[in-house]
Amino acid sequence: MVRAFTREDVPDVATLLLGSGMSGFPTERRTLEVYLAGAIGAFPFGTYLVGVLNGEVVATVGVSFNADTRRKFTTLAPPVDEAYLSDLTVLEERRGGGLGVAMLRGAEAFARAMKSDEMWLHVALKKPKVCALYADNGYSVAGIDPG
Repeated sequence: MVRAFTREDVPDVATLLLGSGMSGFPTERRTLEVYLAGAIGAFPFGTYLVGVLNGEVVATVGVSFNADTRRKFTTLAPPVDEAYLSDLTVLEERRGGGLGVAMLRGAEAFARAMKSDEMWLHVALKKPKVCALYADNGYSVAGIDPG
């Protein structure tokens, strides 16, 4: 099941993000939890979705619909009036079972419900499996950040 996260999900989402190796997050758990708790009030203009299996949060993805609910980008900034996907991560021991695709589909359904025609994202090219996930699901490269 994919759904919007709640205050009760904050510790689980923090664990997923801290274990993902993604940059751009506070590395101190409490600071990240405060950030995530603050993101709850941004719904529906931005939220994290969670993937739940047998009552356990095993995946997450962020979706935002305006510049106020996403990180600021110095280069390759996505259009401010389109959906932006971020922070897709699956619990390491659950990877390879289709949860990434399920989270992507959940994010796309949410974007359609919010009347967004496009979904934008950034991905590190040094992560070929993640790049393949997006390419296999119809995403294409709009630009490459030289940094």
